Amino acid sequence: RVEAADVRSVSRTNANGQKVDVFPIHAAFGQMPDGSYEAQWIFCQPEKEYHPYVYPFAVGNDDSLRLYSPAPPAVGQLGSYPWQVVDAVAAGPMLVKNGRDVSLESSLGESYYRTIGGKARHNRTAIGLTDDGKLVIMVVDGRGMNGSVGCTLSELAEFLMELGVVEGVNLDGGGSSAIVNWDGELVNHPSDGGKRPERIERVVPTFVVISEEK
Repeated sequence: RVEAADVRSVSRTNANGQKVDVFPIHAAFGQMPDGSYEAQWIFCQPEKEYHPYVYPFAVGNDDSLRLYSPAPPAVGQLGSYPWQVVDAVAAGPMLVKNGRDVSLESSLGESYYRTIGGKARHNRTAIGLTDDGKLVIMVVDGRGMNGSVGCTLSELAEFLMELGVVEGVNLDGGGSSAIVNWDGELVNHPSDGGKRPERIERVVPTFVVISEEK
């Protein structure tokens, strides 16, 4: 089920200085009916009741050249197919695909290049999958917290690959990036709380929870 089907496009300024609507294919990470996980490039198709369709890459846009497709990607374009996912979070850009760092090309195609500060070091959050099916969630402190300057998107991809991740997606990072252990304890130092000795979280509307069925 798509919970945010109203988010159909983003506004960008093209190479001619005109404001245009852009329909980017974004990375998403989801759980499949058999309990496995996938990282895919998707677009939720309006003509298919906003069902997510999988594409082989983020086609149609180039954020560095400010060249954007005037129309959404078509159903069936480049062999796209419906994603039969149970639960998923859409984010981006894709960091690792088939064991390779794709962070730069993905940020261009997903239209994140000029908005996410991918080449600068910031607090980051990512989720990934290893070749043997293990789930990896990573939070990198930044902006001086715990002595860390943060990392670029490419560095984040490298960190994931060092842990054996073959498919990985960047989630919403920045000063609210936080990770909590099984006992409900905050284990990193979000920079939104400033440099106080106590660790302070900021209220955010999005979180990923890993639960154990009993």
